[in-house]
Amino acid sequence: VVVILLPMVPPMSVAAFRAVDGDIGFIVHADDAQKTFIGQYGIAPPLFAWARAALQDDGPLCGVLRDNRRIVGEIGFYPGRILKLTLGDQSQSVELAQEDIDDIVSLFGGH
Repeated sequence: VVVILLPMVPPMSVAAFRAVDGDIGFIVHADDAQKTFIGQYGIAPPLFAWARAALQDDGPLCGVLRDNRRIVGEIGFYPGRILKLTLGDQSQSVELAQEDIDDIVSLFGGH
């Protein structure tokens, strides 16, 4: 599991992990006491090679965040190791450490 904090209002946490069904999930929570669920973006195994190559080659890799009913925002990895999160009229980006990118890339291995 890779957890990345973004300085939004309220602050957001992005967690990247490998799910039991094999998909890679990106989950966004508000950084509040309840860890309020915001949305999720999933990448299925048939796209692993493509997603891994995009991350290793410094992006871009982008998708929409969905809650249970609708699209709530966008998440993207861009050149320069930039993670950008957009929720409604809020948008924030952070430069990730190479170790964070390496950890996310490692989620796509060994399937």
